[in-house]
Amino acid sequence: MVLRSYKSSGTYLHSNSFGGVISNFKLLQLLFLMDNDIEGQLPINLGSIICKLKQLDLSYNKLNGTMNDFLQSFSSCPNGNSLIYLHLNGNQLEGKIPTSIEVLQHLQQLYLHDDNFSGIIPQTSIGQLQELTYLGLGNHFEGFVNELMFNVTVDWIPPFRLIYLSINNCHVGPKWILEQSKLKSLTLRNVGISDIFPANWISMLISRGLYHLVSQKPDHGKASTKHTRLLLVESRCWREYATWKTSEKATSKRGDNPSLHILDLADNNLSGRVPKCISKLESLVNGSHRSDSHYKEEIHEILKGIMVEYTTRTELLMIIDLSGNTLSGTIPKGLMTLSALGTLNLSMNHLTGTIPQNTGNLKLLETLDLSNNNLSGPIPQSISSLTFLSHLNLSHNNLEGRIPSGSQLQTLEDPSIYEANPLLCGHPLSNKCDVNEGDSSSANNTKDFEETKDGDDMLWFYISMVAGYSFGLSGICFVLWLSESFRRVYFGFFRLY
Repeated sequence: MVLRSYKSSGTYLHSNSFGGVISNFKLLQLLFLMDNDIEGQLPINLGSIICKLKQLDLSYNKLNGTMNDFLQSFSSCPNGNSLIYLHLNGNQLEGKIPTSIEVLQHLQQLYLHDDNFSGIIPQTSIGQLQELTYLGLGNHFEGFVNELMFNVTVDWIPPFRLIYLSINNCHVGPKWILEQSKLKSLTLRNVGISDIFPANWISMLISRGLYHLVSQKPDHGKASTKHTRLLLVESRCWREYATWKTSEKATSKRGDNPSLHILDLADNNLSGRVPKCISKLESLVNGSHRSDSHYKEEIHEILKGIMVEYTTRTELLMIIDLSGNTLSGTIPKGLMTLSALGTLNLSMNHLTGTIPQNTGNLKLLETLDLSNNNLSGPIPQSISSLTFLSHLNLSHNNLEGRIPSGSQLQTLEDPSIYEANPLLCGHPLSNKCDVNEGDSSSANNTKDFEETKDGDDMLWFYISMVAGYSFGLSGICFVLWLSESFRRVYFGFFRLY
């Protein structure tokens, strides 16, 4: 039996009231009450159905208090409980995550992120959930106030094998993550790293099939620069302080990977050049994806202050987001060979040089953000051939010349797309092009056309002259051959003179 309730306007429930009602559904196994403004503590009066429940989703309500009594109610089941799916994320739950959570011995999905948990997470609690495959942990706090921290030994190897792991605002050691050989999606936001990552740790993960890698820090003032972040290649981290080192040699190992579809390392203080090896990511070239992946989620990209939301199967999305770092150098031309790429965000870095002329090779590109860099030169005409392009931002660079025209670019008429490029001209900017600037290429093209046209006329003149002379001479020879009397007269004329 399944009971599902959706939020209705003006309806507010209390956990004490619905617990008694639900206990009357003796055959209930699936209970979904997410986003219903339910208040109070976690229900403990569910009666005998607590032992039969397989899936319980109370996410995004207003539940508060601790988990202690709630978990204790599962201990009363004489033959054990059947719960495999527990989503309590997005509430106001607090306190420690109890060691008694081990009573949920069949649990496969546990979402406790976006709550107010704090304290130590011992390996004797979550570490006892041997069947766990999906794990989300973290709290609402930005920074490490009321911090949540894993307390595990250096050589701890969890008994579970995760497919999905999302941790935010939490201190975590990396070595046990490296033991997750089935990991497909890894999200670490504002995490404190309490150990040393090996230089090739990312390549180790993605070589096993990881297709979704996200690392971000929240933007909450200057203090955030001290928080440790996940890094592209090599990191040496101590709690709230970190030093970073980039290495092309280390990153070269991540090429030729058939499964990585989302590379999101925005806002991580990355420095150095954009690694050329990214252009070797096989999945972004041919669009390959793993048919056994079924993880579904919402992904948000920010472009020019606009939140772009993707709600789909992640293996169908091809995203590279390296924005908000301190990357320098030019944009690798090899990036433009990733023909399956849907989003490319390199904004808010220190990139120089020109936009590659072969950008038009990204035939499936929907989002392109190169804003807030030091790019120069003209905008490649090939961008106008990107038929799926719906979000474009080239503002705050040093681009120059006429803005290309094309069927798709004509639909992007927001001037802010090109703002703060003083040498750019043409529609949709108010800065009109003149012959000496934006129209110089058009003037040169017209001049070249006229010169070519004149050259063609002279060529045809000479061809016709030669053809006419040849035709006339051939006619005379033919008549001389055909008429004996004409030959006598013709040659007699030459003998006479």
